[in-house]
Amino acid sequence: MMHCAIILTLSSPKQAEAQVSQAAAQDRQAAMQLSKD
Repeated sequence: MMHCAIILTLSSPKQAEAQVSQAAAQDRQAAMQLSKD
């Protein structure tokens, strides 16, 4: 859960937005894997 720290260190809003969407996708994948087990 270090997404916030990563986002805060980025200077570009667009870069931060990409990081957020990427993190959200990873979280979704992790949740799907957990529910499978």
